[in-house]
Amino acid sequence: ACMWLVGKKVAKCKKRHTTRHHILLKLKPEVTEEEIENLLHDLRALPKSCPMIKLAEFGRQDQAIDDARSSTVGGIVEFANTSDYEAYAKHPDHLALIKKEILPRLEVNGRAALQIHLE
Repeated sequence: ACMWLVGKKVAKCKKRHTTRHHILLKLKPEVTEEEIENLLHDLRALPKSCPMIKLAEFGRQDQAIDDARSSTVGGIVEFANTSDYEAYAKHPDHLALIKKEILPRLEVNGRAALQIHLE
């Protein structure tokens, strides 16, 4: 069940069957600001070529609260169902972005992902 903390009260979320893909990426220290901005631009463009994406939000770690354990960039991608997520995971544009933009810049063990189904 989905729950939100609103002030001091806990509220149930509205019913919405969806699958969410959470992704955190820790990039190598030598990755430039320009490379990070280009990566974020390309991640944010994925919905244009992957129509199964309902929502995509990507951003970078807030530098004011960063520490050595933090990821560099992260995001949430939402799908109508698990099948749509699975189609996205195999989509050629998604795989090309991983191969070309992410893997060359990723620290060893620098990826964490979580797929959750909300009802």
